[in-house]
Amino acid sequence: VERILQNLLTNAIKYSVGTIKITLMEKENNNIIFTIENPMSDSSEIDCNRLFDRFYTGDKSRHNGSTGLGLAVVKTLVAILGGNIVAKVHANSLIITLEL
Repeated sequence: VERILQNLLTNAIKYSVGTIKITLMEKENNNIIFTIENPMSDSSEIDCNRLFDRFYTGDKSRHNGSTGLGLAVVKTLVAILGGNIVAKVHANSLIITLEL
Protein backbone atom coordinates (compact mmCIF):
# COMPACT_ATOMS: atom_id res chain seq x y z
CA VAL A 1 0.00 0.00 0.00
CA GLU A 2 2.90 2.32 0.77
CA ARG A 3 4.32 1.89 -2.74
CA ILE A 4 0.89 2.52 -4.29
CA LEU A 5 0.42 5.79 -2.42
CA GLN A 6 4.01 6.85 -3.03
CA ASN A 7 3.70 6.32 -6.79
CA LEU A 8 0.34 8.10 -6.99
CA LEU A 9 1.59 11.11 -5.04
CA THR A 10 4.89 11.29 -6.93
CA ASN A 11 2.99 11.24 -10.22
CA ALA A 12 0.60 13.96 -9.07
CA ILE A 13 3.41 16.21 -7.84
CA LYS A 14 5.38 15.74 -11.04
CA TYR A 15 2.51 16.72 -13.35
CA SER A 16 0.42 19.13 -11.25
CA VAL A 17 0.15 22.81 -12.08
CA GLY A 18 -1.79 23.73 -8.96
CA THR A 19 -3.05 22.48 -5.63
CA ILE A 20 -3.51 18.71 -5.45
CA LYS A 21 -6.71 17.62 -3.71
CA ILE A 22 -6.61 14.33 -1.77
CA THR A 23 -9.68 12.65 -0.28
CA LEU A 24 -9.72 9.55 1.93
CA MET A 25 -12.98 7.84 2.92
CA GLU A 26 -13.89 4.61 4.66
CA LYS A 27 -16.81 2.61 3.30
CA GLU A 28 -19.22 0.50 5.33
CA ASN A 29 -17.49 -2.70 4.20
CA ASN A 30 -14.19 -1.43 5.72
CA ASN A 31 -12.80 -0.61 2.28
CA ILE A 32 -11.05 2.69 1.78
CA ILE A 33 -11.47 5.06 -1.13
CA PHE A 34 -8.50 7.28 -1.90
CA THR A 35 -9.00 10.00 -4.51
CA ILE A 36 -6.34 12.31 -5.85
CA GLU A 37 -7.31 15.24 -8.06
CA ASN A 38 -4.43 16.69 -10.01
CA PRO A 39 -4.89 19.97 -11.94
CA MET A 40 -3.02 19.92 -15.24
CA SER A 41 -2.17 22.56 -17.84
CA ASP A 42 -3.32 20.33 -20.71
CA SER A 43 -5.29 17.25 -19.73
CA SER A 44 -6.31 16.67 -23.36
CA GLU A 45 -3.12 14.62 -23.87
CA ILE A 46 -4.11 12.08 -21.20
CA ASP A 47 -5.54 8.79 -22.45
CA CYS A 48 -7.29 7.36 -19.39
CA ASN A 49 -7.65 3.99 -21.14
CA ARG A 50 -3.86 3.69 -21.37
CA LEU A 51 -2.80 5.59 -18.25
CA PHE A 52 -1.94 2.42 -16.31
CA ASP A 53 -0.20 0.70 -19.24
CA ARG A 54 3.52 0.03 -18.98
CA PHE A 55 5.65 2.73 -20.62
CA TYR A 56 2.69 5.04 -21.25
CA THR A 57 3.26 8.67 -20.38
CA GLY A 58 0.97 11.60 -21.05
CA ASP A 59 4.06 13.78 -21.46
CA LYS A 60 4.88 13.31 -25.13
CA SER A 61 8.17 15.16 -24.78
CA ARG A 62 9.55 12.86 -22.07
CA HIS A 63 11.58 15.78 -20.69
CA ASN A 64 10.58 14.96 -17.14
CA GLY A 65 12.53 11.68 -16.97
CA SER A 66 9.41 9.53 -16.71
CA THR A 67 9.72 5.84 -17.55
CA GLY A 68 5.98 5.30 -17.73
CA LEU A 69 6.16 2.51 -15.15
CA GLY A 70 4.91 4.13 -11.93
CA LEU A 71 1.19 3.86 -12.58
CA ALA A 72 1.59 0.42 -14.19
CA VAL A 73 3.17 -0.76 -10.93
CA VAL A 74 0.25 0.81 -9.04
CA LYS A 75 -2.30 -1.06 -11.20
CA THR A 76 -0.50 -4.38 -10.64
CA LEU A 77 -0.26 -3.91 -6.87
CA VAL A 78 -3.90 -2.84 -6.62
CA ALA A 79 -4.94 -6.00 -8.51
CA ILE A 80 -2.83 -8.18 -6.20
CA LEU A 81 -4.58 -6.61 -3.20
CA GLY A 82 -8.01 -7.18 -4.78
CA GLY A 83 -8.72 -3.49 -5.21
CA ASN A 84 -9.78 -1.27 -8.07
CA ILE A 85 -8.30 1.88 -9.58
CA VAL A 86 -9.77 4.16 -12.23
CA ALA A 87 -8.77 7.45 -13.84
CA LYS A 88 -10.84 10.15 -15.49
CA VAL A 89 -10.30 13.67 -16.74
CA HIS A 90 -12.69 16.36 -15.56
CA ALA A 91 -12.37 20.16 -15.83
CA ASN A 92 -8.68 20.01 -16.81
CA SER A 93 -7.82 17.78 -13.87
CA LEU A 94 -6.81 14.14 -13.74
CA ILE A 95 -8.78 12.31 -11.05
CA ILE A 96 -7.57 8.91 -9.89
CA THR A 97 -9.77 6.90 -7.54
CA LEU A 98 -8.40 3.90 -5.66
CA GLU A 99 -10.56 1.47 -3.70
CA LEU A 100 -8.99 -1.13 -1.43
